[in-house]
Amino acid sequence: MTQRASYTEDRLTRTAATSTSLIDMLRRLDAPLGSGPLRYLRSRLDHYGIATGHFVEEPLPPRARRSYSKELLEEAATRCHSIREMLEYMGVPPYDSAYSHLGRKLERYGIDTSHFTGRRGNRGATLIPEIELRKAVAESYSLAGVMRTLGRPNGGAGRALAKRSIATYGISTSHFVGQGHQRGRPSHNRKNASEILRRLPPGSPRTKTVLLRRSLDELGVPHVCGACGISGTWQGKRLVLEIDHINGDRLDNRTENLRYLCPSCHSQTRTFSNRSSRTTVPSRACGEAQYSGRHGSVPQLAKRAPV
Repeated sequence: MTQRASYTEDRLTRTAATSTSLIDMLRRLDAPLGSGPLRYLRSRLDHYGIATGHFVEEPLPPRARRSYSKELLEEAATRCHSIREMLEYMGVPPYDSAYSHLGRKLERYGIDTSHFTGRRGNRGATLIPEIELRKAVAESYSLAGVMRTLGRPNGGAGRALAKRSIATYGISTSHFVGQGHQRGRPSHNRKNASEILRRLPPGSPRTKTVLLRRSLDELGVPHVCGACGISGTWQGKRLVLEIDHINGDRLDNRTENLRYLCPSCHSQTRTFSNRSSRTTVPSRACGEAQYSGRHGSVPQLAKRAPV
């Protein structure tokens, strides 16, 4: 942050009398033209009750956007001893948010500022305790894992501090495997079959079909139609068996209430596609064809029913 100017009541009263706006007053006070100094000046005027009824609205002048690459900041930090010196080195006029903005950039890139003097001089000197860090690195396979083990936020500043501490202590991270370190491992949040195959309370959202299929597979339930006995293929082509809730309650996912049915048999159930239980559907013999094709009788390819 920039140093606060000394705004005495007498000085502000005299300057306000000759100014036409808050922005004009900042210029006369030789203060940075930014939102921070503007807020501070307004609060001082309110505090002293100084009249500004003659002020006109004037916006802050536009400021060109600047980008600071890691290479530029590393070069400036190496040659300077404060953020103010860095701004002068890079030819950037100081503005109200420059100090905090560059401070965050330095943290994010993990740039060493331990040689800085002043309030930020010890910024880079604070490191994660070595014993604690070595243990976390040894038990982890990525920087994100290190942050979790340490119980620290996995943000830019925290990661930069961890990288700087690892580099300072010379801790090896050759066993890190990157973002794919969990590939092939079940998620810690994955529900097992016993958590899925149960009756849900009224008003609950229906369980996704993919979870029901996975749970039935975990229990070894065969992919066979519970009515006609057909498997998951028909004349060499894949036939998707559908999951039927026997009692019609889509929230009752108990194993004894679930069964696989082929599209033909499923379409003949009283609860198919929210069909009213009062509707009477003529019974058919198990496996009876619904229509004939060029290759003989085939099961009806009913639309996929909600389960």
